[in-house]
Amino acid sequence: MEILGRAPGADLDLDATFTDLGLDSRMAVALRTSVARATGRVLPTTLLFDHPTPAALIEALRSDDTKGHEFR
Repeated sequence: MEILGRAPGADLDLDATFTDLGLDSRMAVALRTSVARATGRVLPTTLLFDHPTPAALIEALRSDDTKGHEFR
């Protein structure tokens, strides 16, 4: 949530696009890197374009649909 400029525990609209939530391209890279570190996966640079909402990203990570990920 720090990347989005929101306090931990703050409400987040899971169906809003990352762009609508205020993410720019630099922040998208930072979020992808953070998710990759947290999950131990190498994730594609297009991750947030392929999954443009928090709900879509969560579902992709749960279903292992991150297009070309590799486990470390």
